Amino acid sequence: MAKNGVKILSKDDLDFLKRKYNIDVGKDFLTIKTNNFNRMTYHKFTDRIIFIAQDRRLFVSPEAIKIWIDNFKDKYSLFEVQNSINLAYSLCQDVNLDVITKILKRGTEKILQL
Repeated sequence: MAKNGVKILSKDDLDFLKRKYNIDVGKDFLTIKTNNFNRMTYHKFTDRIIFIAQDRRLFVSPEAIKIWIDNFKDKYSLFEVQNSINLAYSLCQDVNLDVITKILKRGTEKILQL
């Protein structure tokens, strides 16, 4: 079942978020540093985090954080994982590791062109 209000970010928005934020994993929290100015914030793994892109916000769920840390931390960004989860919701697919992996490998741009 699709969730209301789920938005898919464009490649430009994803690139902007990757350039703007630097995310490090601590023992029980994420350290988020804004590259534009010297500011660091700490967020627990159980908290929902809001990132601001150029013209919209990206809400990162605790489930996306857990999936990212456990499976995709070295290969994909947290923003790409959350965006693939949002795409799975908007396509009315089950959100599981297999679906997220397929979306990440294929890329959201190619899926949206179909």
